[in-house]
Amino acid sequence: MRWLRSNSGWLILYGIFFVSAGNYACRAIRYSGVETWPSVEARNLSQTGTMDRYSFPARYGQSLSVERDGRVLNFDYTVDGRTYSGHRFSPDEGGAPDGWQTVGWRAFYKPSAPERAVLHPAPFVGIGWFLFGTISGLMVLVHAGCAVDDFRIRKRKESKEKARLRRALEGNHGIRARPFHY
Repeated sequence: MRWLRSNSGWLILYGIFFVSAGNYACRAIRYSGVETWPSVEARNLSQTGTMDRYSFPARYGQSLSVERDGRVLNFDYTVDGRTYSGHRFSPDEGGAPDGWQTVGWRAFYKPSAPERAVLHPAPFVGIGWFLFGTISGLMVLVHAGCAVDDFRIRKRKESKEKARLRRALEGNHGIRARPFHY
């Protein structure tokens, strides 16, 4: 339990790395080749969610505002006589663009998994997952390098201590010491 408490920060960092890198890789594979997917007409477009604005006080009486796009376009499309529902505007989950009602949208679906579709076939970028994975991955590499180096130093000290004990046993009693293991 003591080990878990003392290493909980590193465990969280490793978890962040594996989750973000895994999520990035999974989505990159899931949406690979989206530009070449076939398309069909998208019907029953509707928007849910809102564009939220958050304001925070800043220095010198000013305020900082941040917008979060929570809008989602829901749509239906038919492939080989079967109707599917979709909700992704693009592989990067972008919100609904302004004026979305006036455009005739097409649903681009993955031929091997027609239940997966997007309205805008832009290549997957996933910059947020990529940055999280890269930054936490660098910290994991530094930690792993330090841990391996510490392990090598400890092993070297142990082998030097064993050799010193062996020499002490041989020198004091005139008997050749047998190798021993802990």
